[in-house]
Amino acid sequence: QQQQQQADGSADRHDEDAFAGNVDAYNCRRVIVCGLHPFTTGQELKDLVSQNLFNTTVERVDFQHGSKQLRKNSPAVAFLTFTDERRALEAVKKLQGQEIRGRLTSWMLHKRPLRSEHQRDRTQLVAFGVSKRVTDEDLLKAFPNSKSIDVKQGHGMAVVTYASETDCRTDFDACKGGVVQIGKARLRVEFGAAHHRP
Repeated sequence: QQQQQQADGSADRHDEDAFAGNVDAYNCRRVIVCGLHPFTTGQELKDLVSQNLFNTTVERVDFQHGSKQLRKNSPAVAFLTFTDERRALEAVKKLQGQEIRGRLTSWMLHKRPLRSEHQRDRTQLVAFGVSKRVTDEDLLKAFPNSKSIDVKQGHGMAVVTYASETDCRTDFDACKGGVVQIGKARLRVEFGAAHHRP
């Protein structure tokens, strides 16, 4: 059991080290929560965080939904701002796939917008909103032309690499509106940034 705990700890450190190389691409204090019931409140999310993470509070909760979405009962999106980067990352790892009001939610760090097109990697796609229920087989079906898929489950994302720009573009074009639906999970897909590459 001790060996297993050490192995798990090493895996977590490796995952965090790999993530650290991409830190400039993210606002590491801000977490996006997708797939929420439209009537979810900010207090519910704050309570959920405080109940599941020791000594962690949310500074601010902002929602991205309006009356049009409420009428359609569409999933809402919330932006949670934490006191520091470490707590935000812990929230993503701990609460990924959390069920809230009967809906499975995706938690991910807020990605900063790319400043220009040349920073995009045309042989790589990044899928956001990858929950624990999304399998490797699901991802291979969603991105059939990929060369490799690196799932960063703790960050709610998968990095999909291609042998050519043509293969990458083919799979991206198959994503309607930059979105892939896998079961109940709704993945947002975009071209990768140069610093996503190992």
